[in-house]
Amino acid sequence: MAALLHTVAPGECLRSIAARHGFANPDVIWRHEDNAALRRARPSANVLAPGDRVAIPEREPKAVECADGQKHRFVVRRPPTRALRVVLVDAAGDAITGVAYVLTLPDGERRGTTDGDGAVDQKNLGVDVTTALLELPDLGIRRTLRIGHLDPHHADAGWRQRLVNLGYAGDEAGLSAFSTEQRLPADATPEAVRDRLRSVHRS
Repeated sequence: MAALLHTVAPGECLRSIAARHGFANPDVIWRHEDNAALRRARPSANVLAPGDRVAIPEREPKAVECADGQKHRFVVRRPPTRALRVVLVDAAGDAITGVAYVLTLPDGERRGTTDGDGAVDQKNLGVDVTTALLELPDLGIRRTLRIGHLDPHHADAGWRQRLVNLGYAGDEAGLSAFSTEQRLPADATPEAVRDRLRSVHRS
């Protein structure tokens, strides 16, 4: 049985929770039998909501027998890391490609250019990184990114966040404007509108 329950706070993800509790592999936690209900509610381990409760299994110590007087090689799994992918599009919805960017993180700057999808794609961020500064000097764009703060798309906070990220008001009026611009049927269900919002937002 799980030793304790961890309540997810804003900005946390499964990787950061795993690292906090000493697990190099987040799947050990995610696949634990006591998290079956959580997996049904959150099909992706990458999108947890504040207030979710994650069961943390007891860590099992590992013992290895080795012969005396010999050299032995041990491979230790590194702590998990976060990845960041932000897709940039213009007002027409076209990808902003080949533009230089500077991403400022707690451990320094990372520079690059947006790829063919208009994405800023960075890996191996520390699991404790929750904010970053993204600048596109040639376009005069400067944005603070809140890493790990995107709630599930069907949650109230989740669809509001996605609307704001796409330039709409984060309320019912913004959702209606989005639905109209996407030419969804007038009788489209709220779930259908939010599913389209998730698809356009790409997460």
